[in-house]
Amino acid sequence: ISFAESDLLKVAVVGRPNVGKSSLLNRLLDDQRLVVHDEPGTTRDAVSLPLLWRSQQLLLIDTAGIRKRGAGGDQREELDRMAVQRAYQAIRQCHVALLLIDSAEGLLRQDLIIASLVIEQMKSCVLVANKSDLVHERGRIALHRQIEERLPSLGYAPIVHASALHGDRVEQALELALDAARWRRERVSKRRLNEVFKRASMLRPLPFVDGVRLKIKYVTQKDTEAPTFVLYLNREAQLHPSDRRWIENTIRSQWPFTATPLRLQFVADPRKRQQPGRRSSTKKLAKRRPLRRG
Repeated sequence: ISFAESDLLKVAVVGRPNVGKSSLLNRLLDDQRLVVHDEPGTTRDAVSLPLLWRSQQLLLIDTAGIRKRGAGGDQREELDRMAVQRAYQAIRQCHVALLLIDSAEGLLRQDLIIASLVIEQMKSCVLVANKSDLVHERGRIALHRQIEERLPSLGYAPIVHASALHGDRVEQALELALDAARWRRERVSKRRLNEVFKRASMLRPLPFVDGVRLKIKYVTQKDTEAPTFVLYLNREAQLHPSDRRWIENTIRSQWPFTATPLRLQFVADPRKRQQPGRRSSTKKLAKRRPLRRG
């Protein structure tokens, strides 16, 4: 999916059964500021709902309505499989995922599976901790700790403690989704990007590799839907996770890329970049000291 193909922001509402996806959608669709027209979705398992939110056109991709009450055994296993498949379809279509989890129950196995799909597809994400009205502050802190420990790869996703039933912070979740969409469109100036890394590298140089200081020669951003930055290094090396975090934090310090993952690619470029108009030192020596004829 590309923004060049459509101006519509696609937001998928995903999560395991019974986390409140229907309540969240009903809360949004009942809002008088939203103009809604039902239309069949692009797949038989998902329904796309066109919305107008504060002059912003978007599509809500609905994955609600899977689990049947009282389902158990093989039927429950099949319904769980369907839920993951439907979430996968919605995540592939979307630009931003609103990933709902149950604040009272915490993270379960199926939450982790659906979250892994968001990570794998490099989608922007807002974690909506629904039913927050059922937990106290201590429970919210415990949930934050659980997310940090079990979903470290979603560290870029903000957490919104919401109650879809009462409408608490539902608008905040959608606003973050819109903000994420704006950052997915962002294209950073190559000149500005390299100025930032030049200053940052003076304060925090990369380590030595086999006796040679690892250096970032230059950085550029690819013109892709998922923000991708290519860093050209003076030699081939496997960067330590702490160095990768430093690179990502350096970018985010100037361009937050709210709720959006960054893909980092590293290319070894050991060649020395010769400045235009300058001849190599060997050529200069050859000119100054011509060989004598015997």
